[in-house]
Amino acid sequence: MKTLLGNFTVGIAIAIISSFITLLIRTNSDKNESRMRYLDVKPEIRNDIIGKPVDLDKKIEVFLDGEKIKNLSQVNFSVYNATDKDYEDVPIFIEIRPRQGDSLKLVSEKVSGVDNLPDGISQMRDVVPSRKGAVKFAYKAQALNRIGEKPVFSASYLLIGNVDSTYINVIKANLDLINYDYWHFHPPSFIDKVFDNFFIAIIVILSAYLVLVFVVIRIVNFFSRKSEIKADQKLKEYIEQKLKVKFSKENINVEPTTLAETYIKIANRYSWEKESKFSKFFNGKKEPENYE
Repeated sequence: MKTLLGNFTVGIAIAIISSFITLLIRTNSDKNESRMRYLDVKPEIRNDIIGKPVDLDKKIEVFLDGEKIKNLSQVNFSVYNATDKDYEDVPIFIEIRPRQGDSLKLVSEKVSGVDNLPDGISQMRDVVPSRKGAVKFAYKAQALNRIGEKPVFSASYLLIGNVDSTYINVIKANLDLINYDYWHFHPPSFIDKVFDNFFIAIIVILSAYLVLVFVVIRIVNFFSRKSEIKADQKLKEYIEQKLKVKFSKENINVEPTTLAETYIKIANRYSWEKESKFSKFFNGKKEPENYE
């Protein structure tokens, strides 16, 4: 009966522990699944791409469909996936905003997905820009999979007018955009991490050790001060006793107690003055009485 009860208890304990471990793993997995992730985006704006010839007497004019162009701008976007997940059906919104008092006119638009292929990127319904004179685009990317340091979405626009700023956003749960970072695709190696963490650990350990030593020495000196006072008192009594004997033999009429106290004060003062300021501060020593 005892054996049966013991086995039953062990079985219950194992079941509880297993359930707890499973719950921890599932909770951690859920947290990892729901945490925020970021796609890298690299925007580029180029105004005045027509350019002005240097040291050229003749005038150059550019026309588009019979209309004279004063300024032509180019805007490029590249989106990269350096996360640990692949994504499907991701809406992407892009807005290109003109300089104050200017307006933009779209000349050309080129959008592509993986390997610069237009497949997998579809245009969404028309969207209204947030600023007058701006142009806005909406797309749906069928897949933004992890393919290393290659763009998973690219867009290039040619516009008439001066571009002031751009805005790009994705509408997906727990997904956002962040400025492109080289280190997202070239993380430090295991050796580099160990090397960096080793030095950080050494610095932390040394700092903790110095703080501990400082605190311990302060505490020890605080409590040892009483014993030093007792030792000084015993030394004073000893000197006083010896001086009494000596003065008695030589008929010297001087109070030995005062001499003994003065001697102790002089000795403590000498010990204080020969120590450095750092040593006084580190050991938490207080300035002794003046013998004068």
